[in-house]
Amino acid sequence: MRRPWTSRLGLRPDRLLRSPHDWSGRSPNLRTWLIFATCLLAATIAVAWLSQQTLQAERSERHARQQADLENRIRVALWRMDSIAVPLVAIESTRPALADFSEDSPVLAPRLLKGYVQRAADGQWTLRRAAFSKDVEPLAEDSELIAQKEWWHALPSPNARSLELRADSTFAQTSFADSNSSLIVWPSNFAPTLNNSMAANNDSNLSESQSRIQLKQQVFDVANLGQGGFGQQGSRQPSETPAMLPKLEHRTSGAMLPLWVGDELVLARRVKPDAKKGEWIEACWLDWPAWNKVLRREIADLLPGATLQPVTSPSPTGGDRELVALPVRLEPGASSLVGFDDSSWPAALVVAWGMLALTAVAIGWLLWQTLHLSERRATFVSAVTHELRTPLTTFRLYTEMLTDGLVQDPDQQQSYFRTLHREANRLMHMVENVLAYARLEKGRPTNRTEELSLGELLDRCWPRLSQRVSESPLQLERTLTEAVRDTRLTTNALAVEQVLFNLIDNACKYASDATDPRLTVEADATDSLVTIRVRDFGPGLSATARRQLFEPFGKSSAQAAETAPGIGLGLSLARRLARDLGGDLCCDQLGRDGLAFILTLPRVR
Repeated sequence: MRRPWTSRLGLRPDRLLRSPHDWSGRSPNLRTWLIFATCLLAATIAVAWLSQQTLQAERSERHARQQADLENRIRVALWRMDSIAVPLVAIESTRPALADFSEDSPVLAPRLLKGYVQRAADGQWTLRRAAFSKDVEPLAEDSELIAQKEWWHALPSPNARSLELRADSTFAQTSFADSNSSLIVWPSNFAPTLNNSMAANNDSNLSESQSRIQLKQQVFDVANLGQGGFGQQGSRQPSETPAMLPKLEHRTSGAMLPLWVGDELVLARRVKPDAKKGEWIEACWLDWPAWNKVLRREIADLLPGATLQPVTSPSPTGGDRELVALPVRLEPGASSLVGFDDSSWPAALVVAWGMLALTAVAIGWLLWQTLHLSERRATFVSAVTHELRTPLTTFRLYTEMLTDGLVQDPDQQQSYFRTLHREANRLMHMVENVLAYARLEKGRPTNRTEELSLGELLDRCWPRLSQRVSESPLQLERTLTEAVRDTRLTTNALAVEQVLFNLIDNACKYASDATDPRLTVEADATDSLVTIRVRDFGPGLSATARRQLFEPFGKSSAQAAETAPGIGLGLSLARRLARDLGGDLCCDQLGRDGLAFILTLPRVR
């Protein structure tokens, strides 16, 4: 019967039920497992704490890197959008007042505008839809520009300087003239000038990229031209204007301010046509959805989930994410932190936990094997003690009776002598098994090999095997053909004899009450192996018993007292000897009754 798991771990139920005060003295295995569990728990807690600290540091560093990358992308995105918005706003800001109608300056493309709105000094609102058209119409009463009362109070006075929206020279290196040239409508008398300039550039053997850069610079010269006449330090003066650009005869009398009127975005200013008339309000009504689409398209590769939010009041943080040209704040969106995963573990932590688990399993397995081996050795000592007690008691009793002359009958004396001889042989066989097993445990192989035939090998072993069977009710039989008998092999005859004797001895112990008293030894041979089969017709073994059949020290003193004599070492030693000889030993269940042990040995080497 297979032992319960508590017994295999060294935990005896009868000891577990004892009071805790005597555990240290009566259950050393339990104390060992408790120490191991405590150490493992402490190591696990330590590694868990280190992992938590490492994860926090790793996530903080990763988050800092992501935030730095995000801020960098935000700065680049703001720069890109301002590189688009600043020239467009500057072009519209430098246009003359609506009252001084002019077709000589560039304007924004119609898709960016809803029109030009004017509020006269008498409060009348008018709308001009096209930049180069003098046709005006009344502004709708439900317009946000009328509904929002007196929003123009935030505009600077007519004598204020123009907004500092100068296009920096670095903007000329952007993609403005390449991808956004459709955002500007050039006056009819200005396009040929640009074409002539390009032709002149081509005539002077300038490269295409140089010509494009010059065209970009001309665009921004137009944007900056109107700001040179207000006395700004470092601004271009009219005398510095390139000859190719038309000179504008009008100047604005007020700064153009971008602001929100409800949901509408406008560029507005105060205008005072002359001293006799009151102040007028002029506004360039921008189509914010179109602007939003243009600006977001420029940053789609940097911030795909970004949005642009109106800024109706100054930002408390200083507007670090606001555009320069427009009152708009950039919101990067949640999808901007792509790739930031708090759940990912560094490889070092995975390796550390893996090594901890592997170490725990290895130490646990080694501890279990050590305790299991210690228990089996203790069981072996107990079984050997029991096995020695019976023959020693018999020796002492019979020798005392013979010495004191208490047995006078010669037949009875011979019976005592035979008993003493049999017990001496049994002790000798047990000692030989123990010594042979100890020799194999120390790694001392069986080197005394010789070449002989299979028949010679069995002839040497047969007298000892027959003597052992003669002490039981079994009958030993041998089946061996002449061809097999002449098979040559190289082996250790004494080791083979000990293996066969252990098999015969095991059959005599456990199959002695079989209905069929036969005990057969059969031999066969192949090109590389010799097979010897020892078969009995006893009760056989269960599957559980067969799994534990070749385990050493498997019989306790109680089992030794309840079963046939022996210490549970014979079959384990037989398999070790067989494998040491280059062969093997296995067990074969033959139906309900009978058991066969198959010994295989190599032939001539």
